[in-house]
Amino acid sequence: MAPVTTPTPDVAVRAAIASDAEAMGAVHAAAWLTDYAHLLPRRAASVEPQALGNAWKQAVAQPPSPAHRVMVATAGPRIVGFVAFGPSADTDGTAGVDGEVWLF
Repeated sequence: MAPVTTPTPDVAVRAAIASDAEAMGAVHAAAWLTDYAHLLPRRAASVEPQALGNAWKQAVAQPPSPAHRVMVATAGPRIVGFVAFGPSADTDGTAGVDGEVWLF
């Protein structure tokens, strides 16, 4: 009998796992360079995907609270985007109801 395998969807959004961090760092760096390179000094425009990936690994593995989440968008097996969100930091927000997108 052949092993059961789960096909990879064409596009999906799922919870990030630590092993996604390297790809997340690459997506993050590419987005920064595409969107902000013209605004940053030349030295700052050399964003390091590995450093960003290390930060994402930490965020995924040890979130500040159980209410903080990181999700990734995939196209087949490739990570093509991400979002980090959690409780609202607004003092007039309602705890457990209001949230905040931290980075996308």
